[in-house]
Amino acid sequence: MTIEEEISIADKAKSGDVDAQLQYGKMLCGLADRVVEGYNGGIEVARYWDLSNDGMRWLAKAAEAGNKEAEELLQRINNHEVHIVTEPEYLYMKAMRYISGDGVKKSLEDASDSLFAAAEIGSKYGKAERIVGIYRELAELCSHIGPRAYMFGEDPVQWIERLARAAEGEKQHMFACVECEGDLSWYPVNDNGYAVGLRWLKEQADAGRREFQWQYGNVLIYASDDLAGIEYLKKSYENGYGNAALSLGDFYSDDAAKAIDWFEKAVKLGSIAAADRLGELLYPSAVRAFAALKENPDAAAEKEIVNHAVSLTKMAAESGYACSQMRFAAMCIDGMVANDNRQECDPETEARSWLVDAERNGSDVASQCIDLILKNGKTTKEAIDICRNSIS
Repeated sequence: MTIEEEISIADKAKSGDVDAQLQYGKMLCGLADRVVEGYNGGIEVARYWDLSNDGMRWLAKAAEAGNKEAEELLQRINNHEVHIVTEPEYLYMKAMRYISGDGVKKSLEDASDSLFAAAEIGSKYGKAERIVGIYRELAELCSHIGPRAYMFGEDPVQWIERLARAAEGEKQHMFACVECEGDLSWYPVNDNGYAVGLRWLKEQADAGRREFQWQYGNVLIYASDDLAGIEYLKKSYENGYGNAALSLGDFYSDDAAKAIDWFEKAVKLGSIAAADRLGELLYPSAVRAFAALKENPDAAAEKEIVNHAVSLTKMAAESGYACSQMRFAAMCIDGMVANDNRQECDPETEARSWLVDAERNGSDVASQCIDLILKNGKTTKEAIDICRNSIS
């Protein structure tokens, strides 16, 4: 199909040619090739209905003139046996081809152009339920959200917000998380604008999806004051989700034994944050055990306590947790860390290195220690001893 051929068919239809009216009606309804202006410049051959009534009108003219094919086609369209692809749908499918590389060169830029055009046209003329897919792809295209996470660079919030208004459960929940800035204790549980998202979250949790069991448990406990959330956290943990055990450790923070038990479980499931919390809880007992070892170097129980605390603290320190870096500096200077060889240097130098890392990552205690060293001429050990009560 060329532009000249299309003009010829249109002219014939306007002059009363019934076959041309049928063909032109098909073209304008997206049931036959037509030539359109491309969104990236130039022209292209496409099949879509541009939401005008012209296509249906030309089919009706052909049917009125006795064309049986036009008559049957109109009836099948009206009975929804034939689906007419709209312009937003066409642009959406075109974007998907650019993303997948199906028949075209992969291009996120072209995909983005097509999706934004689809969203603009769909917002004006399409029903919300018909453009949810477009908004979903834009949200995923522009953010870390979703399985593909295209990361194109536009702000995703407007598209997630439109999905929320369109009552699309998953993205409505995501927009609720955007609204509360990821702090589930501020989840908008009493806002009807997020009711569909909250129901979706519960459905996912009840279906056994461990991450959503963890999320829903936290929403119930902290945003709804509903302790039924504890059972959701426990189910999430039983499904192997370390963050759930971490959350239970935080929940039982007033009961050290329970907190330690849950943090231990979280560490076994790979939670570095739990190692940081657990190292803090165990640090005082490790200090006492280390003092006891000076009197009895062969005390197995004390050795185990010290080694466990050191191992947890080192794990979190190496992952960038500032408080653990500060504690590990103290452990180094006290001699609790045996042959760490982080920089193959003496304990004083190694401890100072950890202090620098801790300060860089936001530890106020480390900052105080470094000030004492640089401004007051204290040794690393003297500085750490002065700040000792603030370490744990």
